[in-house]
Amino acid sequence: MKTLIVIVLFALGLSGCNTKSKKITCTLELPENVHKVVYGYNDNRISEVEYSLSLSFEAYGIENTDVEEKSLFFESLISAFGSIYGESYITHTESEEYFTIVVSMPINKDTVETFKQTDIVYIDEDNTVNLKKTIQAHESHGYVCSK
Repeated sequence: MKTLIVIVLFALGLSGCNTKSKKITCTLELPENVHKVVYGYNDNRISEVEYSLSLSFEAYGIENTDVEEKSLFFESLISAFGSIYGESYITHTESEEYFTIVVSMPINKDTVETFKQTDIVYIDEDNTVNLKKTIQAHESHGYVCSK
């Protein structure tokens, strides 16, 4: 009986290894900003998305030393992204040259409607996100995707 339990647990452990989430990254670099999308997926279906947008202060005419202007810029971006995705999914960072806003969301029945309103993922009729079609769409818009 103990041997059977060990074999079953071992088999379950092996099957869990096969469904481990993989990641693929798509990047679009423009002079004024960098878009990066990291997809977590299993079996060609996307389960989570992390989208980041890094904006160059210089390209938007913002002096790196102007704290008030940068603060207004940050607040307007966070508000815009928050109205689309929900503020609980948003973080942001700042470096010398860039402000980066990050949206990190699982894809599930509660968030799939939000993603239908964006061009970050390709959603099939059964409300699942198709990795292959999403990557093809990104590459057709100039993104470089790598595993």
